[in-house]
Amino acid sequence: MSALKVYLGGATVVVLLAAGLGAAAMPAWRGPILVGGLVAALVQLPLGLWLVHALGRPGFLGVWGLGMVARLGTLALGAWVVAPVTGLALTPLLLAMVSVLVGLLGVECAAVLWATRGTSSEGT
Repeated sequence: MSALKVYLGGATVVVLLAAGLGAAAMPAWRGPILVGGLVAALVQLPLGLWLVHALGRPGFLGVWGLGMVARLGTLALGAWVVAPVTGLALTPLLLAMVSVLVGLLGVECAAVLWATRGTSSEGT
């Protein structure tokens, strides 16, 4: 199994869990959770694919760093643009965004660990 398959499989699980939890939430939180999860996924999924593509290349850490900045920017976008424009409640919106972003970060870590298994720099 490739790191790309690990990422795509894990990302699918994260997105489906977010959608399921959003659908099961109380009605007042349902919209903010679904919108927050969608915004976070739309921003983070392409960045995660870029990171997986950068595995083993010299610019990997730069790509990872840009992804971290993008996560912070996504939260700022949700707080300062999405919530005010849509009128959605800020707390569930940001909780959903953070949850999806952290979930996808975990998936990225799993893909990197999968791709680098068996390699070690110990003793060098």
